[in-house]
Amino acid sequence: RIHHLIRSYNYGTNNYVYKSSSNEFSADYITRKEKLKKVLAREYISFFDPFESEYYRKDVEFIDPLTKLSGTESYSNNVKMLSGRTLIGSILFEGARINLHAIEETGPYKLRTRWTLRVCFKILPWKPVPVFTGISEYTLDNDGYVQKQEDYWDSINLEDGNYVPRDKLAGLSEFVKQLFKKEKMSSNGQMEWPYELLRRGKTYEVRRYPESKVAKTQYENRPQGFAKLGSYMDGSNSSKAKILPLSPCLLEIGKDGNNKNMIWPLAFKFPNGSYSSKKFPEPLENDISLEEIGGKVFAVLLFSDPTTEQFVRYYSDQLRKEIGRDGLLPDNASADVFYVAQYDAIFSFSERRNEVWLPLESKLWDRKGF
Repeated sequence: RIHHLIRSYNYGTNNYVYKSSSNEFSADYITRKEKLKKVLAREYISFFDPFESEYYRKDVEFIDPLTKLSGTESYSNNVKMLSGRTLIGSILFEGARINLHAIEETGPYKLRTRWTLRVCFKILPWKPVPVFTGISEYTLDNDGYVQKQEDYWDSINLEDGNYVPRDKLAGLSEFVKQLFKKEKMSSNGQMEWPYELLRRGKTYEVRRYPESKVAKTQYENRPQGFAKLGSYMDGSNSSKAKILPLSPCLLEIGKDGNNKNMIWPLAFKFPNGSYSSKKFPEPLENDISLEEIGGKVFAVLLFSDPTTEQFVRYYSDQLRKEIGRDGLLPDNASADVFYVAQYDAIFSFSERRNEVWLPLESKLWDRKGF
């Protein structure tokens, strides 16, 4: 048998994605493997309802940071419990879902999926919703059946761009931490700009923001920018209408200290192509513009220090180092500009919720393989 492997680098991790030639595997294997990709997409979307066990070996192994199982029956019982389709599952969990981001071939007899999993642990009074992002590594047998599945979480298994096994205590600690995590809400009570979580790492997140409509203005100092956009929202517009923007306020600051823009998101595009709000009145001030911005993928680092130049530079450098270790590339737009997200009122005295953002090369996060 002739092995002919074409390798292309996958910048999400320090691994290669393999493309196999057609003469490497049997026709039956290739057919079943392609069917399996579609099966995995269906299973993720439906949260394994049904679990298509005919594509798995009877003695399939399943390993994740919390669990080690063997056999299709144990596998099926586990996903039924998480989805609340068993007695104990209906007591503990609700709303389980998986967003599938990609299916890739990473080597001979290897498939990898990238996903975001969330589930409500409803037995606790505050009903926390742990969220995990990561990958599943599938090992196939010679006939294309799943022989083994190993799950890794970005938050504990991803180290310097590679996924490494951790003991069960690390998985349990991460799960408990999420159960008792206090979410920081913006102090002004605004609805937040929605996003798709692509990665939740140890210190940073990767998010995909949708196409959006925004109000934008240049400013010399921050109070001036808030005053100008605040005036537009309070009725200084062609319809004298009150407008409630989304949170956060996004600042684009040239690294030389010049070309400072303040952006307030107004509406976002749903997956079906419609906007959350359709039209907005024209500003009365010439230096305020209404714009549509394309969807974008950002790496994000949270901090509570003031958004002064010293802290913005420090946390931006930290974020750039963190994503670089994991093989992620900022796009060219980040070379000359700092992106700062501010969730609280400008003179808030409560604990601040600020973020630095780095735009990433979006193609690395394109949905693919299904």
